[in-house]
Amino acid sequence: VLLLVIALEAGRRSADQVAWTRLGIALGLLPLVRPEGILLLGLVGLLMLVDGRTRRRTAFWIGAAAPLLVWSSFAVPYFGAVLPATLQAKSTPLGLVPSRFLANVITLGALYAVALALPALGWFAGLVRRPARLWARDREDWIAPAMWSWTIALPVVYLVRDVQVVSRYLEIVLPVVLVLGVGELTRLPRPRLWQALVAVEITGVLLFTTLRVMPSANGFGRSLQGIVEIGEWLRNNTAAGTLVAAYDIGALGYASDRRVLDLGGLVHAGINDLRNEVADSEILAEARFLEFGTPDFLVDRDPAGPVLEGRQLGRLRCEAVMTRRVENLGLTRPEPVHYTLYRLVPLPR
Repeated sequence: VLLLVIALEAGRRSADQVAWTRLGIALGLLPLVRPEGILLLGLVGLLMLVDGRTRRRTAFWIGAAAPLLVWSSFAVPYFGAVLPATLQAKSTPLGLVPSRFLANVITLGALYAVALALPALGWFAGLVRRPARLWARDREDWIAPAMWSWTIALPVVYLVRDVQVVSRYLEIVLPVVLVLGVGELTRLPRPRLWQALVAVEITGVLLFTTLRVMPSANGFGRSLQGIVEIGEWLRNNTAAGTLVAAYDIGALGYASDRRVLDLGGLVHAGINDLRNEVADSEILAEARFLEFGTPDFLVDRDPAGPVLEGRQLGRLRCEAVMTRRVENLGLTRPEPVHYTLYRLVPLPR
């Protein structure tokens, strides 16, 4: 959000007053925080290429390219790609599912309604009144066409790709809707009334955040220490070359300092290809993940606890080592879930 706000502040001026280096660096760093930010960088870059006033702004191109080039020098040798396959890993495999599509439309609508209903209405009214905003250049707000396009493009990509949308995926869209929407509301008659109504709505959002979101997030954050403990056990009790299969790789990989076979496909292209052939449940149940390596350990999550204890996966038997409970997986999945570390013991031939 900070990088997005910096880009907005740096770019929402006439072309001769834009802070080009700051704009480029902010947009170049944004995909390293949320990979979908590469789309916004592309929209701004396209706008610059078609605008004779901005095409040769070298400071922007250097600022935008430098973070990605530096990161690429690490990422490509390490896991074979510049950015993680977030959209593919978080989308429903095996094609578009109508029920999932409808659920995502409802989720998107609810997020806009809860987070910023009035600015979202102003944003929508601005599009209806002047759809040319998506490509028409504004002398006093140079970056506006890219920002208007961005607020439509990313939600559409989520819907088309059937991404299982959660609130954090819109963190780099909603602030732009807020800025554009409030700008539209202040152009309506009685702008002070609209400003007061927006202030009331912001107060309600802050109360909702304090009373509902923060307790859920704090409960998750405290109990996430359990996954860290699993990672620490692996670091202290296994050899450096140990391979661990897991769906949730962040805290586990960081705390364990062990190689991870990413069952979610976030940084493992082969797993994502497999997800387009079979359902996620089959990848684990039928031990299809063994096509990509033979892990020494498996970390699984299930509401019921260590359900894989004693189960055979291919030529490996699961032996539970430790189980930790996580209070929830977010507002949309408030039920507790158990993470279990299994040792994968080869069976005699």
